[in-house]
Amino acid sequence: MSADKPFAPHPIEWNEENTNRLWNFYSSLPAMEKKYFGARVGRHVARTLKRLGLLASVGRVVDFSCGTGSLIAACMPMLPPGARILGLDPSTRSVDATEARNRGAAAFEGARVIEALPSSLPEGGADLMLLTEVVEHLSDERLDEVLAECLRALAPGGRLFVTTPNGEDLDVERTICPECGCTFHRWQHVRSWTAQSLASRLSAVGFGPVEAREITWGNELIDLGFSLLGRKKTGIYAVATKPSADPRQH
Repeated sequence: MSADKPFAPHPIEWNEENTNRLWNFYSSLPAMEKKYFGARVGRHVARTLKRLGLLASVGRVVDFSCGTGSLIAACMPMLPPGARILGLDPSTRSVDATEARNRGAAAFEGARVIEALPSSLPEGGADLMLLTEVVEHLSDERLDEVLAECLRALAPGGRLFVTTPNGEDLDVERTICPECGCTFHRWQHVRSWTAQSLASRLSAVGFGPVEAREITWGNELIDLGFSLLGRKKTGIYAVATKPSADPRQH
């Protein structure tokens, strides 16, 4: 930094270019793989989906913002015969990693780059959509676009499964670039949720009924331990149903 330009910390602008730079970088590092939500707890998520009955009669599942495809891999053995699962992600490197991980599996429909919304998904073509650890990354405008896309792509009666951190203190993971002074959450989180605020937002865009609960991901014993000890759980999941008739049409 030049002597005539003082160092000035400033918040990053999370536009599409900066967001894709960060996630393409993370996706390119093999050591980062274990940090992804699906890699850490994907099997617990898949078992939760099965326990809730969300995988019982699906024909098509869409993992929206699929990362490197670990959750897809965990879900496929639990799908009913003939069901298919598709991955979508804005990061080209994440899509490539998802393809490499799951290529050849009978239930794997492939992975695609999300280039714009609405996406190429047919309206009403999905029975279940997975939106895991996504909503904490989105601005108000982008959040509305993504939730509207999920509502559009789901069949009437289809379900959206959402996860996010529970009451996260965003400053804990905030860092700074010592070269340019840009400050940012190292995982690009821009908002914090509670079970109540998540359920309210999903209801506001047209889902219903919506059920949201706190959970600690890892395995069932860890979650039970948090309950028995009365500790604050670290995550939230919500199940939001697309009404059989769109209430906005009345």
